[in-house]
Amino acid sequence: MRYTKFVKTWSKLFIKEIFLGLLIVVLAFFLRVNHYWDFPVGGETQDESAWAFLGSSLIQIGKPVSWSYFGAYDPDYIFQKRSGGAPLVSPVLDHPPLFSLLPGFAHTIKGDWQNFPSLKVTRLPMVLLGALNVALLMLVASSFLVQKKWFLLAGLIYAVAPSFVLTSRLVVAENLMITWTLLSLWLLSKNKWRFQFLSLIIVSCLAVLTKVSGLVVPAAIFLYGLSVKDGKVWRAGLLGGLLGVLAFALFGAYYNFPLFLNILSSQAGRDLGWSTLQNRFFLHASLVEKFFFDGWIFAGLFASALVLLKKETKYLALNLFLIVNLFFILLTSGEQTFHGWYDYVLYPLFTLSIVTVIADIFNQANWLLLSFFWLMLLPVFRTMAIHGGWYSDLSSLVIRFVASLGFWPFFLSQLKFLPFKKWQWLSYLLLALILIASIYTVLVFNQTSYWEEHQFFGTW
Repeated sequence: MRYTKFVKTWSKLFIKEIFLGLLIVVLAFFLRVNHYWDFPVGGETQDESAWAFLGSSLIQIGKPVSWSYFGAYDPDYIFQKRSGGAPLVSPVLDHPPLFSLLPGFAHTIKGDWQNFPSLKVTRLPMVLLGALNVALLMLVASSFLVQKKWFLLAGLIYAVAPSFVLTSRLVVAENLMITWTLLSLWLLSKNKWRFQFLSLIIVSCLAVLTKVSGLVVPAAIFLYGLSVKDGKVWRAGLLGGLLGVLAFALFGAYYNFPLFLNILSSQAGRDLGWSTLQNRFFLHASLVEKFFFDGWIFAGLFASALVLLKKETKYLALNLFLIVNLFFILLTSGEQTFHGWYDYVLYPLFTLSIVTVIADIFNQANWLLLSFFWLMLLPVFRTMAIHGGWYSDLSSLVIRFVASLGFWPFFLSQLKFLPFKKWQWLSYLLLALILIASIYTVLVFNQTSYWEEHQFFGTW
């Protein structure tokens, strides 16, 4: 009797969580599909067309053709000169081919691969992938966030935060890298699953075939296996990484191995520096190329620093993926290289860290830390007002009032004559306001305000 009652109760909770999770995924899809072709601004990066050309040419003619600036292609491998842009070259061997098949397939359905790719066509797979990644993030969060409300909050934040929504539309390989990263984190939490070893090998290999930066996936898996002394895990990371590198090398060898090595050598010769991370995160924050910030990235950085202090094994994989990604960006990006998509893989890690800290705030009633995070996330209200077209109408009194709201829970908790537990709803209200502001920002986001903000905060 008790067993039957337990099963019924558990089933109701499980169904409720699935239903709420599906609603969050639907919301994520709605926000991502809403005018997805308008922003990111078409042409802000030509990488979108490069990936579409690469994938569609592979599908339609069996040869990798796309644009590239590398001098090694000139003049023998020029496929077509283009006015005002880099030439189309063949075989183009700048990147592994796997990701390109997503926009390439969409572009192929539209027509001939040589036609210039339509953003309405090539970005649609990214919208679907972005919604899938929200579902995967909730799956990962449920593996180490004990209370169910927190893993649903993780999905909600990743579904609505402007930085995460807008960037998930861009046709860049990092958005598929997010999928492999989340799958890896989930697989690492399933250490008793019989297919864990094989699955980690496959995911590691696919990550490398998505982009060279995909090496961070097998590297993080390898380091995690060494840290927890799990030979099965570190061997899976090592084997998957080697298989991915071998497969990419075979791809290059099939078309032109000397050219392949020449291109790899050219990519490795980038100017590097020790201020890359500080410059791109704090001085020149961007989603694509132009200046943009809404507070979520800053909050994620600080939350990640706090999670790094946790010694529990369940946070180890999250922390390793964070550190390895940051280290890879430092080793491969110049101090004045502000390609925002290099950071996209960090966004789900930031989200998981933010929710971990939020859970600690509420579980420990640490309202002073809540005040700090409110300050970090205040820019989302500014972004909302800017794109809504009414920021200039706000008075100084209103700005100060909104800025002070985050301190109210802490202030009230210090007044011992007040039963603050009955005021705890105020903290949830603050969190709700941030999420509502994020949703509103995505819905009213416009290119004019985006360019004006870039001009206001400085150009480069």
